[in-house]
Amino acid sequence: MCELFGYQSDSLIQETELLTKFFARSRIHPDGWGLYRTGGGQSCLHREALPAWKSERNRRLLENDRPASTLIAHIRYATEGSVRPGNVHPFQLEDPDGRLMTLAHCGSLPAGNPADPFIPYQLGSTDSERILLFIGDRLRAAKAGRKSPLTGSERIAVYEKAAADLSDMNKINLLMTDGEYFYAHCNVRGRLYTAEDDGTVYFASYRIPNRKLDWKPLPPNRLMVYQNGCLICEGPARGRLFEPAVIPQRREVLI
Repeated sequence: MCELFGYQSDSLIQETELLTKFFARSRIHPDGWGLYRTGGGQSCLHREALPAWKSERNRRLLENDRPASTLIAHIRYATEGSVRPGNVHPFQLEDPDGRLMTLAHCGSLPAGNPADPFIPYQLGSTDSERILLFIGDRLRAAKAGRKSPLTGSERIAVYEKAAADLSDMNKINLLMTDGEYFYAHCNVRGRLYTAEDDGTVYFASYRIPNRKLDWKPLPPNRLMVYQNGCLICEGPARGRLFEPAVIPQRREVLI
């Protein structure tokens, strides 16, 4: 599986040490890296189909790290889709009210899942991109026939139902933001942790060593919704809890 790191804060913060430790694990997750961050009126998305530890672009970003209030990072271990830029996370899509949704995912969707109808519409070939298209379609259906924007509670309800429909027979570990809320979901045992510190909530696929953070497993099988670094909604527990997959090591990157 791939790995995730992210945070949402009530202020602009800089976490270069955590990011550096996270991207160092690209030696065992070598099939691409991505970073989205926003705050202070500026947003940027960086993606490369290279191991982060080999990337000059990644090195420069870490050396010139900028504060952000929201960040999502991803390192890829390809299980579906080739190693190319169009398959690198995070993925982005505009919702029907013009909000930019940004999603990174770790897991797998076997054939026959509810997101399969969106295969003809995706730019790449990953099941993760189809999750975002599936959510966007659900939002468009909820918006149909009305001029006013969806409210926050309406959007959360759509996301929660989409996560429930996808996660029953699929591994859905994801981090997502729509510019206002930050969403986290995990249904694989021990594959997404969270920690809080001084107005910031953090997420990571493993307990990144750090003195200030007390990592705990994210409550499983439910959608967790945050705003300005605070939990505002915890959905009901649904679906099954999967065991983590065993990742075969690739000797050529373990140098």
